[in-house]
Amino acid sequence: MKSQVAKQQATYESGDTKALLFLEQADQKITFKHGQALFEAALESKMSLWIAQAGHDDFTWIAGERHQQSLLSFQQLVEKYN
Repeated sequence: MKSQVAKQQATYESGDTKALLFLEQADQKITFKHGQALFEAALESKMSLWIAQAGHDDFTWIAGERHQQSLLSFQQLVEKYN
């Protein structure tokens, strides 16, 4: 059985996926290393926002305006490639 990362890599390699990853570097439930692997697997049309102080449940609160700006920037990226 393929690992979750391998499944995501296959999806990204198909070229049909736009990826926006919000990574909480202090997350104890989903490791930062896992998020990095998913980001690296995305070939193009990808963006990320990495927040060092954020844990699993407080990303939006800690990221603040950077979260909203990332969403808007990603929307522009998607529109560019569609």
